[in-house]
Amino acid sequence: MFGYITVDPTHLSQEGQERYRHWYCGLCQSLYERLGQMGRAVLSNDLTFLCILLSSVYEPEQRDDTRLCPVHPLKKRQIRRTSMTEYCADMNLLLAYYKCLDNERDEKRSGQKRLCRILEKETVRLRDIYPEKDRIIQDTLEKIHHLEDAESQDVDLLCRLSGEMLGEVFAFRNDIFAPLFRRAGHALGQFVYLSDAWEDYDEDMKKGRFNPLRQFHDQPGYEDTVFDAMSGMLGEAVAAVRLLPVEQDLDLVEHVLFKGVFYRYNLCMQKRLKKNEKPEDSSDQCTEKGAEAL
Repeated sequence: MFGYITVDPTHLSQEGQERYRHWYCGLCQSLYERLGQMGRAVLSNDLTFLCILLSSVYEPEQRDDTRLCPVHPLKKRQIRRTSMTEYCADMNLLLAYYKCLDNERDEKRSGQKRLCRILEKETVRLRDIYPEKDRIIQDTLEKIHHLEDAESQDVDLLCRLSGEMLGEVFAFRNDIFAPLFRRAGHALGQFVYLSDAWEDYDEDMKKGRFNPLRQFHDQPGYEDTVFDAMSGMLGEAVAAVRLLPVEQDLDLVEHVLFKGVFYRYNLCMQKRLKKNEKPEDSSDQCTEKGAEAL
């Protein structure tokens, strides 16, 4: 469920990519300090975006540094962190733990069991710090699991539950901005769930797994219907973010919401085209259509 709220490197300047990487590496370092190399393994683009957005609104003290990276050992990497980075690292680990439990339940892989045990130790600490957020994440995921196990046809409800979960994560503190952060997170959470179902459809069918889009897949206009729903969800997120006082890194925030979120969608469409499938829109057309819809 991670990785949809990201950048599109083909539509982002070199300077913009560098600034995004500073935030990404900062979150990576915070995860490393919490859980070692395993922390780096669960690093999320989605939480990197939240870190940029929170830091842009609240403007806490910014800490820049350079560190050697085991993935890129030849040159030191610049990292950028704020107090929001620490919060996003905590949320990253909480979400990664519950995603790991979900994968273990669905796929029963031994590697997932080991990862869950490692993450669980840190999760115990985070539950004490964020009891309400942990409760909401657990409750919404349990409801989603129940609906998926029952092969529910209520796609809207499944998306709303995912939105409720991410909306709580986006709401950093209870202040005047919390309703807007929660609204943006709710919309993006819906988008993530729908995008995940759309992208995984073929693999789910091959493996005999539940997919909430199965009832719609063979209906006329399926691709347009899904894309329009995604665009509507993103439109809601954009409307909420535009009401926040975002100045620092505004260009990165807008890039993610207008271009980056469709990056994986477009990659998937390109793969389908290479397999001689004929989706109703080309990837470039989809990008333009998405920008117009927002």
